[in-house]
Amino acid sequence: MLALFGLFATAFAVVIPPLQLNDEHGHFVRAYLISRGEFIGHPDSQLPAPVMAFVRRYPEWSFKPDPRVSFRELAAELTARDVSGSNNNSEPVRDDAEHRYLQWAVRGANIYCPIVYLPASLGILAARVLRFTPLAMMYMARIANVLFVLLALWIAFQVSRSFPALIAAVALMPMTLHQTGGISGDAVTIAVSILGFALVFRTREEQVDRRYLLVLLIFFAVWGLCKASIWALPFILLVSPSQFSSKRRYLVYLAAGACGVVMTLAVWQMMNHANLEELRIARLARGIDMSANTRMIIRHPLAVLRNILDLIQLNMNTYIAQFIGAFGWAKFRLPLVLRIPYLLLLIFVAATERLCKPLGIYERVILLGGFLLAVLTIHVVIFFSDATCAGDQAGVATRCFEASAGIQGRYFIPFCLAGLLALNQQWFNFSSQRLMRLVAGVASFTALISLWMISLFYYA
Repeated sequence: MLALFGLFATAFAVVIPPLQLNDEHGHFVRAYLISRGEFIGHPDSQLPAPVMAFVRRYPEWSFKPDPRVSFRELAAELTARDVSGSNNNSEPVRDDAEHRYLQWAVRGANIYCPIVYLPASLGILAARVLRFTPLAMMYMARIANVLFVLLALWIAFQVSRSFPALIAAVALMPMTLHQTGGISGDAVTIAVSILGFALVFRTREEQVDRRYLLVLLIFFAVWGLCKASIWALPFILLVSPSQFSSKRRYLVYLAAGACGVVMTLAVWQMMNHANLEELRIARLARGIDMSANTRMIIRHPLAVLRNILDLIQLNMNTYIAQFIGAFGWAKFRLPLVLRIPYLLLLIFVAATERLCKPLGIYERVILLGGFLLAVLTIHVVIFFSDATCAGDQAGVATRCFEASAGIQGRYFIPFCLAGLLALNQQWFNFSSQRLMRLVAGVASFTALISLWMISLFYYA
């Protein structure tokens, strides 16, 4: 499974044209600046002229009538003489006729903790030391993400053997491969989340020592910093009480974990206050009043909840399509004839994989409740930052995201394991080895079709 993931994730990293994931140009800028030691972003970022020229060479999807590129052109640019070290001029990161969302993307990326960009930044740093071209920097950043996720999966398989087939099915899903093979905050967030569930489930399978429990506490704090994943906090309740000599110690451990997640997030928000304010001003210029959105959430929570439920019902098909596989700037999707079988594969593996220890009612409640809470949290956060029709009056439409992409199905990948594991039953089961074979076959076929579709769409 690790070999399959490494193969297909690398193929996605190579086949997807430069900067053609959602907002990848902004994420590339953020990762490049981190590689120079700028861990806290700046609204008026500047890049070396050759790097800025590289970003401008690849327009956003909607501004390029013909999205196709040439392998020959990419190869020539990849092997061109490095000019990044011979040109000391810097240029500001600005929008132009073909980049309407570049500054928008950079401001959004500045909100994230640099943890999610560290692998990509290390790849860029290595390319800079070797005096590679900007295009090579981008590819090395992508490959670094692939290696990081591959390492996380290897550790997850070693730590917990409860649901390896389900982990493989999620990791080999086309959308997971797509995000892993690009530059964004998603690759690290997905990897940390998969590893987090594996670490927690280890505590219910066998006795662990105090050092393991301490590492898990620290890991939860890191997990929370990955794209502000506050939704991960309830899953600390899955740590088995049997690991502690008394109920009091167990409760102290849970409290310490909760405080760790909340405090690290609070500290990061305080350190990054200037970028949060810059984001608020930029959103306001596009008609998104984050202050009004906050008042709406506080004063009319039931109205907001009702409209979120309406939004989920209205966009369920889109969510599923983007969760399984929507490529490029999410402009074309895996066909329905392939999306549905892969979704059924996930459900079947989750429901029938034989766990080392059956799930109890309490654990199912935590898993399902945590999943639903994560879905709600994502919607509330995006409503706060992106809704354009909010106000102070109950009943005002709150599901309008005209100035942004709104909710996207890929947001659900990091916590999908919780919802899927809640489906596990004990009446009929299959061994992980048998399910692995099924996953390998279906996932390989789906990945190959996905790569073929991307090639037809983008390459001459």
